[in-house]
Amino acid sequence: VSVKQLAKDFHKLWLLWLLLVSLHLADTRRVPAVLGGACLLSAAHGIGQALLLRIPLNAAGDTVWMRARGFVHPVVYGELMGLFCIGAVCFWLRPRPESPRPRLLAAFLAATTTALVLSQTRGAVIGAGVGLAALGLPDRRLKRFSLLIFMAVPAAFAIWELMPSNHNIAAILESLSRPGPNPHLARLTFWRVGWQMFFEHPWLGVGP
Repeated sequence: VSVKQLAKDFHKLWLLWLLLVSLHLADTRRVPAVLGGACLLSAAHGIGQALLLRIPLNAAGDTVWMRARGFVHPVVYGELMGLFCIGAVCFWLRPRPESPRPRLLAAFLAATTTALVLSQTRGAVIGAGVGLAALGLPDRRLKRFSLLIFMAVPAAFAIWELMPSNHNIAAILESLSRPGPNPHLARLTFWRVGWQMFFEHPWLGVGP
């Protein structure tokens, strides 16, 4: 199984290499605009999915919201949106001649944050909050917003509870009482096994 998964890893390395080469060869003045435009289109696409599309839930014909996902898995999409949010804040903290205008940055941040929340990716929201808080620790301007950032994370979870989705906290807690295997409890098993592997073989791992 590990060997079969290697193709995906090589594909990611190939894309990363292409990105680095393209940034090296590109006109650096246009890079923020091109990347920002592509990120904004991806955010808008995901927001449109969550607001307009529905997916079937069961044979009875019940449907739920589609999580914002673009063309990838919702978790990957949420992680990307979290990185976009952090990137926008970095441009705001350290402006350069090619940096977008503050109003454009604010609109970009609003779109990517909305897409992040609509992806309903809990880990990505927490990761983005931690990343923004880490940026704010050494920076006086952002430090003033640290409390707001920490308040935004529980606010995002509160918003999820109002969404007609099977991915909110209430639905997860309700699923714990069902018989049979539960994907949420299975994740705890993965974490436990992963930690054991790390502590027993921290440097070389346990194989492919």
